[in-house]
Amino acid sequence: MSEQTTIQDTVRKIEFWAAAAILVLEVLGVVTAVLSDDWAGGALKPSEQRNRVTYFFSANLIEAFLLYLSFLWLNFRIVPALVRKQSVYLNVSLILIVLLLLWSGLAGIATYLRELTHWRPAPDAERDRILQRSFFEAVRLMLLFGIYTFLKSLGIYFLHRSSVIQERFPFIRKETLVAAMIWMTVLFLLIVAVPDGVEVITAWTIIVPCGILLYA
Repeated sequence: MSEQTTIQDTVRKIEFWAAAAILVLEVLGVVTAVLSDDWAGGALKPSEQRNRVTYFFSANLIEAFLLYLSFLWLNFRIVPALVRKQSVYLNVSLILIVLLLLWSGLAGIATYLRELTHWRPAPDAERDRILQRSFFEAVRLMLLFGIYTFLKSLGIYFLHRSSVIQERFPFIRKETLVAAMIWMTVLFLLIVAVPDGVEVITAWTIIVPCGILLYA
């Protein structure tokens, strides 16, 4: 097994476990929020509160698993096959299918799921705007994944050339590059999975690179 293959396998393991860990934390966060007392009281009737909780729980779980499965399919199946130039037309078609699934899934959460849970269904006049927002959100996620894939490829290249880089720049060690790869992977997953977690994303963006530079 070549060194580059070993590096790619290591990166895949990091990606898989980081994605799985964030999914588990996301699910635990949703369950904790549902079981808390924050839903009690207010001006809503008990039936409306129940419908609100049901929608919140269902919507967040569906979205979390939709993003997780889309990431796994793209990252571990479709893109590697494209890199190896295997079934190019088929895999390009699969990318478009993932985009459509993300679009329909996000739009369905904001429309049909509301109807199923009886939580303030969206009026017909707003459905077009919801479809547009969902489409742009799906495109944004795919663009983020494309940027992440490009940066990851650069990182793997630098890891493969780490001995040469270290000869020229002794302060850049292989461990530093590995830590940077882990940081980038988790940052991407946080941006996708927890877009509202500004504090967490900001802390991860600033504190972790400072720690990497400190111990480099």
